[in-house]
Amino acid sequence: MFVARVVVSRKSCFCGSLSRYSTSSLLVAFACLATSFSGCSTGSTPNYGELGLVKISGRITVDGAPLANTRVQFVSPEDGSFSSGATDTNGRYSLMFDSETAGIIPGKKRVVFLSGRGTSEESSDEDPDQGNAGASSQAGNVIVPKCYGRSSKVEVEVTQSDSGFDIDLRSDCSTISR
Repeated sequence: MFVARVVVSRKSCFCGSLSRYSTSSLLVAFACLATSFSGCSTGSTPNYGELGLVKISGRITVDGAPLANTRVQFVSPEDGSFSSGATDTNGRYSLMFDSETAGIIPGKKRVVFLSGRGTSEESSDEDPDQGNAGASSQAGNVIVPKCYGRSSKVEVEVTQSDSGFDIDLRSDCSTISR
């Protein structure tokens, strides 16, 4: 943010008005402040209705056990955009389009699972292509197998009629049931 500093001349005027120099300084400072604030907001809000968002929730398990404290991302293979959510202690999640709006744009999605505090932060000692899959979730000993990290092959097709996906991952990466 731009901060303007206004210096008013120490000359005083008996009439109570500011000198010509001080008035000019105030006008310039005001113009700078007004310009800096005008760039803070686009003034428009997205029209979520046009996106056709679908509210999706579900449950994630590994070999039948709930996968807790894990970030779940449904990623569009076309442009890399995604909706995400975090699993609770029972493995349940709800997808968010952004920080304020629930849902996901329909279409084919690749599902990525990232363990650890329900965030997408990566551990520096993990393979960057795998995210932090392979890490144990905090609420238990259920581990996201590395094959379900950033290079996950799990795919779903989200349609307007869907309301959720329950996904059972397999620790040996052999099969995925839905």
